[in-house]
Formats: sequence, C-alpha cells, structure tokens
Amino acid sequence: MNATLNVTHGERLAWQERKAESFVFTPLFCGYEFPEMKPSVNLVRSAEEKVETYLATEEWAFPAEGQNPGGPKLGLAISTSGAAVSPNMGFHTYPPLAFLMTMFNVRLGEWLANPRYARPQLRYQRTSPEGGPEFSLFYLLCELFGSTTDRSRYVYLSDGAHFENLGIYELVRRECDFILASDAGADPDYVFGDLVNAIRKCRADLGAEIRLNVDPLRPDPESRLSRTHAVRGEIRYRDGKVGQLLYFKSCLTGDEPNDVRDYQRQHPEFPQQSTGDQWFDESQFESYRMLGYRAAEAMILRPEQQPPSLEEVIAAAPES
Repeated sequence: MNATLNVTHGERLAWQERKAESFVFTPLFCGYEFPEMKPSVNLVRSAEEKVETYLATEEWAFPAEGQNPGGPKLGLAISTSGAAVSPNMGFHTYPPLAFLMTMFNVRLGEWLANPRYARPQLRYQRTSPEGGPEFSLFYLLCELFGSTTDRSRYVYLSDGAHFENLGIYELVRRECDFILASDAGADPDYVFGDLVNAIRKCRADLGAEIRLNVDPLRPDPESRLSRTHAVRGEIRYRDGKVGQLLYFKSCLTGDEPNDVRDYQRQHPEFPQQSTGDQWFDESQFESYRMLGYRAAEAMILRPEQQPPSLEEVIAAAPES
C-alpha cells in the first residue's frame, strides 16, 4: 500500500514543488527513502543522514499485545493510502486551504510514528514513538499551517496519489521485471498527467527511464474510440537492466458489452468521470467493473482458459 509522507516544510529546496516523499506499507517493512540517503547518489553524507527509515512492520507504530502481533493493521494501511482529502496533500498543499480544512476537521490523513526514530541509539531519541502523538497540539499546529516534515517524531501520511498516483514508483525502485499499471484517474483530455508524473519522478529519483507510446490510447475525435485498452512499454533501470510495463488506461474501443456502451450513451463523460464522485450507483459501478474486466480480457491471451504466461501477457500488448 502506497502513502505519501508530507514534507511541506523542509531543507531540500529541490522539493518545493512535490512537498512529499513516498511511504510504503508492506507485509515485511514500512517506511520511506529518498535519494539523498543512497550512497550511490550522495557519497559524502552527514552522520545524521546515515539512518534507517524502514522498520519491520510488526515492530512499527503499534506494540504487540498478547498473541496479537504488533504493527499497523491492513485497514489502517488501506484508509491511509486512500486519504485523498487532507490539509496536507503533497504537491496539492495550499496553506490557506490547509488552515480551513484543519479548522473544520476535514482531515483524513494520519499521524504515525516516524520509522527513523524507532531506534534508541539515534540522537534526541529517548523512547521509541508509537502510534500517534500523545500530545497532539504541536502536530495539529503543523497541520494547520501546512508545515509538516520528515524530521519530527511523528509524520503525516495521506493518499499515495499526493506523491504518485499510479503506484509504480516503489516497484521501479525495486527494479521489477514486469509491472502492470492501471490508470483510472479522471483524464477527459487524455493528457496522461499521472503517467508523466511517474516518469519524471522515476527518472529524477531512481535513474530509471520509462518509454512507451500512448498514441493508441488516445480516442479518435469523431468516434471517441481508442485503438486499444493498454500499451506495452520499456523500463531501463540505472544499472542497465530492462523491465516491461503494461499500462492500462480507462478508455473505450467499441468492443465493450451493450450495457457498458449504453451507460456511456447516457453519460458522455464515461469513463473519465470525476474521481470526486464517491457515490457510485449500481449501473455506474457495474459499468466501470465490466470495462476493466473487458480491458484485461482483451489484452491477455487465454487459450483453452489456461492461465497465461508472462510472455503471453507481454505479447498481447502492441509495441510502443
């Protein structure tokens, strides 16, 4: 599960635009890492930067109780990963709006223990922080004035989309051989903003170049139909390794079931309706579900209903 660690106030001037770091919840570890921590990026680091910012999931934030293991529960990870409306929202943060949202308690984000301060040998560390802050006034003021940082004992986490909306940044960091990404963000003009953001951050932070041709996904101006549901791209990692990216986009190609096409006739903005609409009715939900199912079915070869191999999945996507 991907979340965003909000850094709306900090010393890294190059991050004045993004105001955020990637934070990840996994079954084994939770935490974050930014390029300045990597020896390959910055060979001369101060002693203060030589810290570990990942912690074993069962040891982070919440202590074990009896037979129950410690660490955050799946529900907390999911809700934090989807905390789309928060006073501090990465590069969307706007101090006056943050002030108003905090005052009116429009706050879906989560204050949780900073993994970098969970070790007693660190400077200024007396006890390991757990859960959320016991005395919250200081952190509430940080939230109120949009001045969160990654150096406090507790960090403010919000929707992963406030850093990178496709969720591929952490997969590229791990140099995966094959990544499947589904872009379901509202993009009525098909400018591929979420994809461009991911490409830029992966190149700047991780030295990975993502190359793919999105022209087959752009709808025809007259028919409003795209040529395909997905395209295949290439990821060239920093060390020369090459990976594959299968990128799906919410679009119509004309081979969808009749009920999906009828919903699009009644709602011309489909399938690029605003993500601010959180009250899907039955027809809307089923239309999006069936569109996704049809898109995957069209791209994956399934001879005799056997599970496809990785080679078959890649071969099903057109070259980019």
